[in-house]
Amino acid sequence: MGDEQKERRLFRLIWWSSFCWSFGLAMYQGVIGKYAIDHFQLSPLAYGWLDSVREWPGLCLVILLALLSRLSMRWLWVCSLLLTAVGLWLHAWSLPFLGLLGITLLTSTGVHVGAVVRDTLTMAWAKPTVRARRLGQMASGSAAAGLLGLGAVALLSGTLPLKVQLVIAGCWSVGGAIFVIPLQQKQDDEGLLRRGLLFRWRYRSYYGLALLSALREMVTLTFAVFLLLRDIGWTERELALLLAGHGLLAVILRPWVGAWIDRVGEAKALAVNYAVVTVLFLGYGWVREAWVLALIFVMDHLLTALDEIALSTYVSKWVQQDEWAATLAMGSTIAHAFAVLMPLVGGMLWLTLGATAPFLLGATVTVIACAVCVRLTHRGGNTVNSKD
Repeated sequence: MGDEQKERRLFRLIWWSSFCWSFGLAMYQGVIGKYAIDHFQLSPLAYGWLDSVREWPGLCLVILLALLSRLSMRWLWVCSLLLTAVGLWLHAWSLPFLGLLGITLLTSTGVHVGAVVRDTLTMAWAKPTVRARRLGQMASGSAAAGLLGLGAVALLSGTLPLKVQLVIAGCWSVGGAIFVIPLQQKQDDEGLLRRGLLFRWRYRSYYGLALLSALREMVTLTFAVFLLLRDIGWTERELALLLAGHGLLAVILRPWVGAWIDRVGEAKALAVNYAVVTVLFLGYGWVREAWVLALIFVMDHLLTALDEIALSTYVSKWVQQDEWAATLAMGSTIAHAFAVLMPLVGGMLWLTLGATAPFLLGATVTVIACAVCVRLTHRGGNTVNSKD
């Protein structure tokens, strides 16, 4: 088997594994809110605690990967999927609220670790010239799985109990693990996790961009949705249709986005991305036409994928291979540590200065990110060969 055929086979296996995992996660996301409220009668404060616990593994991701660094990347991916499945299956037990928090933490740990390992595996087994394209294809498959998973929830709603649907979601995650097992043993050392914690000053541009990207994403996830539902008066059904439309476009466009990043380079692609998002945030701040905001919302969400793909392939070019996963994990931990404050700060600005203020804050973040990326294009990338 030639190298090209081998690379394609490896990619297909990880693609189908990710597809099954994403399908199960989409079912989980479509069910968990109603399950938590119906079965536990949660107050807004308790629901906030549940949502907060989901982000704890992101804060500790670099430590989690350091503890698990003895595993090969293949088996770490398998363990992540199985951990997700166990977390989903445990929802079928009648547990108190503290038990729900525990299994939410377990499930979220599998999700956070799996996301880093999947990107690392994809880049390790792809040729350097097509890494962004492969990540785009992976993201496209995840978007398709997400649409189908939510469709499955819609079809099963009212037919099967929510607990049963969560068990089915866990089975899909196990199916994803099965796809990875045939990978050849000699591939285990590809992209191996570096032993222990890792922070390098020479990777500071990635850490900074990961933080700015997370801050920008929190503005979108928190305040764009709140604006559409509260100030514009959209219904949950209209928002769901808008997200479905975004999902369809994501399936089509994400492979193209990856190919474009391969062609122009990560720094230029990110600079264009942040410049466009700055305009979109200004649109959120001042436009109040529902159809215009719908277009802004879809474009904003599509560009989030460009962020994720370009930052991952940026690491693959400027970080030595045995440090990829550890560097991605450190970036995620730094980003989570500060990004969790954005909803609080933005909410205070909304209350004191009005609905435009959080989006002006987001635009400030994207202007800074754009300036960083323009500087990187002039330097030709990060200073990876400098001293720590």
